[in-house]
Amino acid sequence: MKQIVQTNRLNIREFRFSDAAFIVKLFNSRDYKKHNGNNNVNNILEGEEYLLNGPIKNYSNNLFGLWLVELKNNKTPIGICGFIKRDTVKNPELFCAFLPQFFRNGFAFEAVTATINIANQKLNIKTVVANTVKENIPAIKLLEKLGLTFKKDFVTPFGQEDLMQFGN
Repeated sequence: MKQIVQTNRLNIREFRFSDAAFIVKLFNSRDYKKHNGNNNVNNILEGEEYLLNGPIKNYSNNLFGLWLVELKNNKTPIGICGFIKRDTVKNPELFCAFLPQFFRNGFAFEAVTATINIANQKLNIKTVVANTVKENIPAIKLLEKLGLTFKKDFVTPFGQEDLMQFGN
């Protein structure tokens, strides 16, 4: 497990298999499903499989991925933040999601700001893009607060939903 960065209140680190229960909890929260769809991660085994084939695989393939965000003072996992590299998108996509009980505390802004700084300083990611559904007003406000601007509307390659793309 590699520490990525610490902020005043948060640790951001690579995932490990023991985080599978948190992934199941996050992916099955009402707000996550509403804005991100169903990942079909319903138990610990599926959580471990997701971590192995997603974030952990990306650490070696891309030198980045999604990272666990936890409270610094007691190591409670509260969300995920990082970058996803998709074959259908030119630039890595910024992504974050948090458990609902940790909304409206500034944690997402703190985590994403640190993640963007890591991207610029250590990963040589200069172009930051992020996608969200039009209904996710808190995400849109966060992206705008981070200085990202609306670039375009688009439909996912799978035709599942209309998204808004923001970038720098």
